[in-house]
Amino acid sequence: MLKRLLDMFLFIVASMSVIIILVSPVSLFNGKNAIKFKNWISTQNIAPQRLFVACWRNIKSSYIDSSMNHQDWEKWKYKYLKHIKTDEDVAVAVNSMLASLNDANSEFINEKKYKIQESFIRENEE
Repeated sequence: MLKRLLDMFLFIVASMSVIIILVSPVSLFNGKNAIKFKNWISTQNIAPQRLFVACWRNIKSSYIDSSMNHQDWEKWKYKYLKHIKTDEDVAVAVNSMLASLNDANSEFINEKKYKIQESFIRENEE
């Protein structure tokens, strides 16, 4: 159980790092150029897609059943990628992929739910 929680934590950290990598070029510009670049990035709407791909890769590489419940894992990436526009889209797509694994213990959770879960675990540690 602790390993699964650690894996979940690492998954969230990896997902957040994708967002940080996307935003980091803003620090290379000054003043007006930074504002222009930030506005341009916000219109590109690629951060949710990158988050989705990071999640897809993480599940593919770390899921305990290497057969992925006897399915073609590649199809999930291409089924959803072009439809991802928001973080909510990412959550729906990732949870749909995880549901296909038929594993009740695998779930994509938001930061609020993760913090609740983490505090519950800390309170119940021996």
